[in-house]
Amino acid sequence: MQVKSEKFKRREELLLNAADQIIKEEGLISFRFSQLAKRANCSMGTLYSYFINKEDLLVSLMAKETQRLLVMHTSVLCMKLRPAETWLTLNLLPFISPNRFSTSISVLAELPQISASASEERQEQLRKQLIPFCQGTKRFLQRAKLQGELLSSDEQIALCRNTVLCIQRGAMALSTTLILEEEPASLKPIPLYNILFEVINNLQWQHPLDNTSHTRIESALSQL
Repeated sequence: MQVKSEKFKRREELLLNAADQIIKEEGLISFRFSQLAKRANCSMGTLYSYFINKEDLLVSLMAKETQRLLVMHTSVLCMKLRPAETWLTLNLLPFISPNRFSTSISVLAELPQISASASEERQEQLRKQLIPFCQGTKRFLQRAKLQGELLSSDEQIALCRNTVLCIQRGAMALSTTLILEEEPASLKPIPLYNILFEVINNLQWQHPLDNTSHTRIESALSQL
């Protein structure tokens, strides 16, 4: 793999930031390389020297967002929350206000045909971010079991994790999903927070989620 110069890395970061801004303003579906070239004041040839195609750029954006989420993930694990509250907070991270624009990118970039069209370098970049992210959640749940806080079986936990993942994927498809404010029409009558609340509370916790959890979770998210 060719070593990138610091100048190249800085220019790449500027291009990613410009792409982020365009997607926030106009949405992912209408995003075109030509828009990015115009915004970044560069030629199409220059863009292709950084990203081999649109998919390459999307995977790189997802890796960047996953890195940022990993930092917040670590911060949440250090907060004074009950384990059940910690897990619910972790699952809300992709949806809090600073990150909402990136959720649709996460969905598309994970589709096999999208990531497969990206360069091996970008795929590896994404894997390096996803592995510690996934391992961190797994270690957290294992620790909760060892400490006697999570009493469910491994099979029940795995089923719950898969259910939460499906809920997240569905919510990520909604670009206007609101978590702690008004509920989106497509999720009525129960907002996403309450859906995750019920699913996570299906597990057997020593200290389950209750009607005081929302305040603590909202406070935790506001600190990020």
